[in-house]
Amino acid sequence: MASKIPTKTTRSFRIFALPLARLPRSTPDASSSNPTSTSTGTESKPKPASAKTPLLLFHVSQPDPTPDSAPPNLINKGLAKASDTWLKLGEKDKNSWTYWFYARGEKLMDKIEYEEWALKAVKEGEGVRISKEGQVLDRIEIPLLRPTLKEPLPPLLPKLHRLLLHRIPYHRKMMYRTIIASPLTWPFAIIPVIPNFPLFYVLWRAWSHYKAWRGAQYLETLLKSGLIVEKENEQLGEIYAAKGKNEGANRAPDETSSSAESLKGTGGDKQDLKGASAKSLAPQAKGLGAAPDGTATPSSLVYRSTSPSSDPSIKTSKPDTGTNEQPAPAPAPGPITSTAQHPSLLLSPSQIPLLAKTFNLRPYEVMDITRAIEQADFRARRNDSEREIREKAEEKADEERKDKEGKAE
Repeated sequence: MASKIPTKTTRSFRIFALPLARLPRSTPDASSSNPTSTSTGTESKPKPASAKTPLLLFHVSQPDPTPDSAPPNLINKGLAKASDTWLKLGEKDKNSWTYWFYARGEKLMDKIEYEEWALKAVKEGEGVRISKEGQVLDRIEIPLLRPTLKEPLPPLLPKLHRLLLHRIPYHRKMMYRTIIASPLTWPFAIIPVIPNFPLFYVLWRAWSHYKAWRGAQYLETLLKSGLIVEKENEQLGEIYAAKGKNEGANRAPDETSSSAESLKGTGGDKQDLKGASAKSLAPQAKGLGAAPDGTATPSSLVYRSTSPSSDPSIKTSKPDTGTNEQPAPAPAPGPITSTAQHPSLLLSPSQIPLLAKTFNLRPYEVMDITRAIEQADFRARRNDSEREIREKAEEKADEERKDKEGKAE
């Protein structure tokens, strides 16, 4: 059956409610409160259950500036130039110091909460103008698009409002804290040759909190004015329904070898080939030169032997829990290098190219969504680890209680 998803849509003012994961929570079983179960010695353990409202990303997509709109100020021009320059650093040689600096910066940025990235990406005045007195000058309907899932979602407008009420004072407080802490970085300026990176980072964090604070205030004004209307979107529901259909299929997620339909459920992991399948690979697929047309296989798609000892370039160390050791997201809609694959994820990295193509997302929007999925995967793994520790502590407490009861008898 052919997909109903169009290849391209015009940009308008929209807010996407993207469920990322249903984090399991431990809830006691009803039989645990039954006194007969304790008398017979059959105790029921807490069973993990999914939360009613999943982990959400409220992604704001604003229209492009019109020709008659005011030109961007110097600050916005400088930020756009800095963003383009930063993305170009990721295209440098991986052995260069510029790429090393880019990789370390990406790791720092990956630790910033995805909620902050979503809010600071909101641009005031694009789509709906607001006067200095807080009056809305453009009365339009802003849809809050939500997918249709197997487990129905509760109303999300109250969820968005609670998020804004929490984020507005938080980012305002953190902005002032980082500004006050900036003098502590001044002594680093006496180091010759090396720039004062700590000062740059602190000032950048202050600016980031300021943008998130202003973005949250802007959305709250639109919400209170009644412009945001919650709606279900069939195209978004089709993208979520595509998850898991073709996971692990040997398909390239780029436009050169796959259509939009084949992007659904395509995994980004490397192949694990053995025996004759590995021997039949072309030399360029093993990283041994270029193809006849002069193109070379990207390093992320080069075949590697399953034995770590056969290739000294493969690192066998496992990423530490609580850190983001994943590769940086793709700088534009295309192959996604994220390997987030927790079972509780509702949106996988393999669905991002289709999402970007369907709703005409910009490159930095693709990066923000990829980063959000990475953090949802990390939070789910952390939740599993905490639940495992809690269950072990409960089991140990039960054993100690049973020992005391046995000694008392």
